Amino acid sequence: ADAALTEGALKSQEFPRWAAREMAQAYALLANNAYDQDRRDLAWNTYFLSSQIEPNIPAYNRLAFMAFRRQDYRLAVEFWGRSVKLNDDQAGIHSNLGQVYLQHRDDAGRALVHLLRAAQLDPRSAAELKPWIERAKEQSQR
Repeated sequence: ADAALTEGALKSQEFPRWAAREMAQAYALLANNAYDQDRRDLAWNTYFLSSQIEPNIPAYNRLAFMAFRRQDYRLAVEFWGRSVKLNDDQAGIHSNLGQVYLQHRDDAGRALVHLLRAAQLDPRSAAELKPWIERAKEQSQR
């Protein structure tokens, strides 16, 4: 399956943009299925191929989540960062980025930017994010 998916992804460069976009969506759905069947390596590869065919938020967010679960925080922030570049209006992803930057990447400045953006996008989460924001402010002043 992996080889066929890789071959398809390579051929996608020859497709019209709309077809490549639909193919990327199909790969993300296949990856969801693999993930649900606990075939994590296949899921990872298929999400990655989906993001290579056409950069897309679902693949980037799932790759970030999987990297986070493996405690690969550098890769998690890389994929979540790509996701918010595609759509900056993802409060939950900004919250994830802020917390990971603060707790695991020792970057209070970046954490603060993302935490404040999350609170701005979702004012209902401001109370929940307040301790994180205060901690990021405190650490960034050191």
